[in-house]
Amino acid sequence: NYAAHKKISCVSLFKNSGKAAGASQNHPHSQLIALPLLPQVLKKEVVAIKEAGKCPYCALLEEEKVSSRIILENSDFIAFAPYYSTVPFEVWILPKKHLSFLGEFGPELLSTLGEILRDILRRYAKILGDLPYNYMFYQIFETPEYHLNLRLVPRLSTAAGFELNTGVYINSVSPEKAASYLRGDL
Repeated sequence: NYAAHKKISCVSLFKNSGKAAGASQNHPHSQLIALPLLPQVLKKEVVAIKEAGKCPYCALLEEEKVSSRIILENSDFIAFAPYYSTVPFEVWILPKKHLSFLGEFGPELLSTLGEILRDILRRYAKILGDLPYNYMFYQIFETPEYHLNLRLVPRLSTAAGFELNTGVYINSVSPEKAASYLRGDL
């Protein structure tokens, strides 16, 4: 249980699949790295959450429940193409219940998470073939206001000069269209 260790502020858990996904191995693999600091991306989110006084992911779930960006859901999780996705076919999976880190998951939640993740990866394979991808768990055990989320990022495109220069990403596939494809509507 990493949350019990005082010197660990964050645990980065991610999967690399394919050379274009930055894989250092020839095979798909996951890595877990305990960090003594909170990465800048998570620090910014924590500040925003504290300033808002509420969880933006809980609000996002409510908004997405009535959108055309929902791909699928089960009893515990919802998968959708976020409206501000940075790459084509980006998918986020969020627990319906507010949970901050994987250590809060029991066997049943881990099972339903595995089911929805496996389903999304099968849909990727069916529609996009054997594509390189990453997925990353965003979690913070020191901030109970934080809402764990899993982000899947297919590596169909490469950030070019504009994206690298501005931090603004051009996504050639709308999240609504990506969700339609992944649902099997198109």
